[in-house]
Amino acid sequence: MTDVERVLTWADAKKLSEATANAVISLGFDSMEALALLEGEDLQKTKIPIGQQKLLLKSIRQSFKAETENAPKSSNGGLPACPTTEDACAPEVTDIQDGGNNNKNNPTSGLTDTCVGNVFESITTAAISIRCHKSR
Repeated sequence: MTDVERVLTWADAKKLSEATANAVISLGFDSMEALALLEGEDLQKTKIPIGQQKLLLKSIRQSFKAETENAPKSSNGGLPACPTTEDACAPEVTDIQDGGNNNKNNPTSGLTDTCVGNVFESITTAAISIRCHKSR
Protein backbone atom coordinates (compact mmCIF):
# COMPACT_ATOMS: atom_id res chain seq x y z
CA MET A 1 0.00 0.00 0.00
CA THR A 2 1.40 3.40 -0.97
CA ASP A 3 1.50 6.42 1.35
CA VAL A 4 -1.34 8.08 -0.56
CA GLU A 5 -3.44 4.90 -0.32
CA ARG A 6 -2.85 4.86 3.46
CA VAL A 7 -4.06 8.46 3.73
CA LEU A 8 -7.15 7.67 1.62
CA THR A 9 -7.92 4.57 3.71
CA TRP A 10 -7.49 6.56 6.93
CA ALA A 11 -9.75 9.35 5.64
CA ASP A 12 -12.43 6.85 4.66
CA ALA A 13 -12.27 5.19 8.09
CA LYS A 14 -12.70 8.63 9.69
CA LYS A 15 -15.80 9.36 7.56
CA LEU A 16 -14.12 12.18 5.65
CA SER A 17 -15.37 12.83 2.15
CA GLU A 18 -13.31 11.74 -0.82
CA ALA A 19 -13.08 15.40 -1.88
CA THR A 20 -11.60 16.32 1.53
CA ALA A 21 -9.09 13.48 1.34
CA ASN A 22 -8.03 14.50 -2.17
CA ALA A 23 -7.74 18.17 -1.11
CA VAL A 24 -5.51 17.22 1.81
CA ILE A 25 -3.31 15.11 -0.46
CA SER A 26 -3.10 17.94 -3.01
CA LEU A 27 -1.84 20.23 -0.20
CA GLY A 28 1.10 17.85 0.19
CA PHE A 29 -0.15 15.88 3.18
CA ASP A 30 0.28 12.69 1.19
CA SER A 31 1.65 10.40 3.89
CA MET A 32 0.63 9.58 7.43
CA GLU A 33 3.75 11.33 8.73
CA ALA A 34 2.83 14.49 6.83
CA LEU A 35 -0.81 14.21 7.87
CA ALA A 36 0.23 14.16 11.53
CA LEU A 37 1.69 17.66 11.00
CA LEU A 38 -1.47 19.18 9.49
CA GLU A 39 -2.86 22.12 11.48
CA GLY A 40 -5.96 24.29 11.20
CA GLU A 41 -4.09 27.18 9.60
CA ASP A 42 -3.04 24.86 6.76
CA LEU A 43 -6.71 24.60 5.77
CA GLN A 44 -7.66 28.29 5.90
CA LYS A 45 -7.35 28.97 2.18
CA THR A 46 -8.80 25.69 0.98
CA LYS A 47 -12.30 25.06 -0.29
CA ILE A 48 -12.82 22.23 2.19
CA PRO A 49 -16.18 22.82 3.93
CA ILE A 50 -15.87 23.95 7.55
CA GLY A 51 -17.57 20.82 8.87
CA GLN A 52 -15.09 18.61 7.03
CA GLN A 53 -12.21 20.78 8.29
CA LYS A 54 -13.36 20.31 11.89
CA LEU A 55 -13.84 16.58 11.40
CA LEU A 56 -10.41 16.33 9.78
CA LEU A 57 -8.67 18.18 12.63
CA LYS A 58 -10.52 16.13 15.26
CA SER A 59 -9.56 12.90 13.48
CA ILE A 60 -5.91 13.99 13.30
CA ARG A 61 -5.87 14.84 17.02
CA GLN A 62 -7.36 11.46 17.86
CA SER A 63 -5.21 9.44 15.47
CA PHE A 64 -1.93 11.03 16.40
CA LYS A 65 -2.62 11.84 20.06
CA ALA A 66 -0.14 9.33 21.50
CA GLU A 67 2.54 10.44 19.04
CA THR A 68 2.21 14.12 19.98
CA GLU A 69 1.99 13.39 23.71
CA ASN A 70 5.24 11.43 23.61
CA ALA A 71 7.08 13.98 21.49
CA PRO A 72 9.51 16.28 23.29
CA LYS A 73 7.99 19.67 24.01
CA SER A 74 9.61 22.50 22.10
CA SER A 75 8.62 26.10 21.54
CA ASN A 76 10.29 26.21 18.12
CA GLY A 77 8.40 23.66 16.09
CA GLY A 78 10.26 20.58 17.30
CA LEU A 79 13.74 21.80 16.43
CA PRO A 80 16.46 21.49 19.04
CA ALA A 81 16.63 24.42 21.42
CA CYS A 82 19.01 27.17 20.35
CA PRO A 83 22.18 26.87 22.36
CA THR A 84 23.28 29.80 24.48
CA THR A 85 26.89 30.80 24.78
CA GLU A 86 26.92 29.20 28.23
CA ASP A 87 25.37 25.94 26.97
CA ALA A 88 27.28 25.40 23.76
CA CYS A 89 30.62 27.10 24.22
CA ALA A 90 33.63 25.72 25.99
CA PRO A 91 36.08 28.53 26.80
CA GLU A 92 39.12 26.27 27.12
CA VAL A 93 39.90 26.37 23.38
CA THR A 94 41.69 29.23 21.61
CA ASP A 95 39.43 32.24 21.13
CA ILE A 96 38.31 33.18 17.65
CA GLN A 97 40.03 36.31 16.42
CA ASP A 98 37.69 39.30 16.28
CA GLY A 99 39.73 41.51 13.99
CA GLY A 100 41.68 43.07 16.86
CA ASN A 101 38.61 44.82 18.25
CA ASN A 102 38.57 42.87 21.52
CA ASN A 103 35.18 44.39 22.14
CA LYS A 104 33.88 43.04 25.44
CA ASN A 105 30.34 44.15 24.50
CA ASN A 106 30.43 41.95 21.42
CA PRO A 107 28.77 38.63 22.35
CA THR A 108 30.80 36.81 19.68
CA SER A 109 34.22 38.08 20.76
CA GLY A 110 34.63 35.31 23.35
CA LEU A 111 33.37 32.45 21.20
CA THR A 112 35.73 29.53 20.79
CA ASP A 113 36.40 27.00 18.09
CA THR A 114 34.59 24.45 20.25
CA CYS A 115 31.61 26.75 20.54
CA VAL A 116 31.40 27.28 16.80
CA GLY A 117 31.74 23.53 16.29
CA ASN A 118 28.95 22.82 18.79
CA VAL A 119 26.61 25.36 17.20
CA PHE A 120 27.43 24.10 13.70
CA GLU A 121 26.79 20.51 14.81
CA SER A 122 23.40 21.53 16.28
CA ILE A 123 22.41 23.28 13.05
CA THR A 124 23.58 20.37 10.91
CA THR A 125 21.72 17.85 13.09
CA ALA A 126 18.54 19.92 12.89
CA ALA A 127 18.84 20.27 9.10
CA ILE A 128 19.38 16.52 8.65
CA SER A 129 16.43 15.79 10.92
CA ILE A 130 14.18 18.12 8.92
CA ARG A 131 15.38 16.70 5.60
CA CYS A 132 14.87 13.11 6.78
CA HIS A 133 11.41 13.92 8.11
CA LYS A 134 10.37 15.58 4.82
CA SER A 135 11.60 12.65 2.73
CA ARG A 136 9.46 10.10 4.55
